[in-house]
Amino acid sequence: MTNRKALYASIIGLALTVALLAACGTPEPLPETIPPTARSATATATPTQAPLPTATPVPEQTPTASALSKPARYALFLQTWMFVNDRYVYADFGGVDWEAVKEEYSVKVADAASDEEFYELMREMVDLLGGKHSAFVTPELVALENTIYDSLQIPGGIGASLDETDGELVLVQVLPDNPAFEAGLQPGESIVAIDGVRWQQFSSIDQAILAIVGEAGTDVVLTVRSVDGAEREVSIVRAPVDLEGTLVQGRVVEDTEIGLLTLNGFDSPRVTEIVRDTLSELLGGGTLQGLIVDVRANSGGDVDTLLNTLALFVDGGSIGSRAGRKEAYDLLIPEGQSIPELEGLPIIVLIGPRTNSSAEAFAAAMQLHERAMLVGLPSAGNTEYLSWHPLSDGSVLHLAEWVYERPDGSRIEGRGVQPDVLVDMDWWLYSTDDDVQLQAAIDLLASD
Repeated sequence: MTNRKALYASIIGLALTVALLAACGTPEPLPETIPPTARSATATATPTQAPLPTATPVPEQTPTASALSKPARYALFLQTWMFVNDRYVYADFGGVDWEAVKEEYSVKVADAASDEEFYELMREMVDLLGGKHSAFVTPELVALENTIYDSLQIPGGIGASLDETDGELVLVQVLPDNPAFEAGLQPGESIVAIDGVRWQQFSSIDQAILAIVGEAGTDVVLTVRSVDGAEREVSIVRAPVDLEGTLVQGRVVEDTEIGLLTLNGFDSPRVTEIVRDTLSELLGGGTLQGLIVDVRANSGGDVDTLLNTLALFVDGGSIGSRAGRKEAYDLLIPEGQSIPELEGLPIIVLIGPRTNSSAEAFAAAMQLHERAMLVGLPSAGNTEYLSWHPLSDGSVLHLAEWVYERPDGSRIEGRGVQPDVLVDMDWWLYSTDDDVQLQAAIDLLASD
């Protein structure tokens, strides 16, 4: 599960990207569909535990070299429409009259003057579903995704995470020792223009992001608006950005005996191993008074990685299930993998509106199993699973075909996980020293 907009924004350099690259969904075999990956969670009782599919990278795609003919465009349109019609998780299409959409867009597709206009129509049509997961991805972006999947590296990025907020591209995180950090960009600032073009002038957020990424060693000039409203131009030299290295960080909070584990994504199978190693280092001194797990900037990722990471904290049990139109599949935490030194240690999980998908399932599970107290703001409420449907031109349809449900059958889609302690602040606008949510967690642990 992955928040599409946050994830595309992250493709410029933060680790929250590869969740988009793991397919998830359909248990029944479909030759034209990539074998899916289990990714978040859902519920309704099921008589037996079905094996969850494993993540599969998208087959190598080559962007179309020549312009698509009108019959080819119509065939792609119809194929996309049919996948949604037959497989979208909500039988009512979220209130959208999908038959009327077919009539409307068949005319628009026939009248499209270029491939670019056609692709924009396809993106627009899928976006009518109103979800933050389903998306039509063009061949150009698919090629970039494949590169990222294979290497867990942005070939030429800036090392920052962006999110679209109130019509602006806001910097959520700026990674140390990466180009954006070295150029002086700060969390809370906004990208106003890319190489002189206002970001809203791009046909989609996809195209804006593709304008920021590029070949390592080349320059991109960003117009940046500071928190106080002042604008400046910043020239940044693109460089490879290691995604795996940004997924997990750990440290002991200064002047405390409280560990801080920052978990930015479940995008690599190695996350569980890295988390285990990081926790071992934090617990090595034997003096920790408590642990804070920060998933406020976590856009989700692979559900198998989520479940294996949960197993470090919780020894077995269900977190719910993934539910589709016709059936549901239990999501079970593996047994026998928990870290003994964590037993009895007070834990707080920091959550917020940028906590998405599998990160929401992580927080919900820690709360459900009474393993942690949640502090911050409600999570994003984006808990759908995707299936990937490759199309003949190299495009891919990401389609939400499942949704997470807790063991009691309730859903957090659209409402999010609710914190036990509400602390209202835009944390990314503040330094660590001024992070009120983090300080609230420290105070709660220190008072135990």
